[in-house]
Amino acid sequence: MKELGKPRGRKPADKREQEIAQLKGKFERSEAELAKARRVIEIQGDVSALLEEMLGSGSAERSTER
Repeated sequence: MKELGKPRGRKPADKREQEIAQLKGKFERSEAELAKARRVIEIQGDVSALLEEMLGSGSAERSTER
């Protein structure tokens, strides 16, 4: 019978391999987080440009009315 609570899959042979596996996981999570952050920054830039375009055209009309 199998013991409950034991993780499934291959166990790292030694502490170095275990640390390498942990660092690889952390690296992959960091890469995914970085990709999300870059996408958010890109979208914020697009929104900023759109707002500037929308507000810029309206304020230009108001400034000529003076």
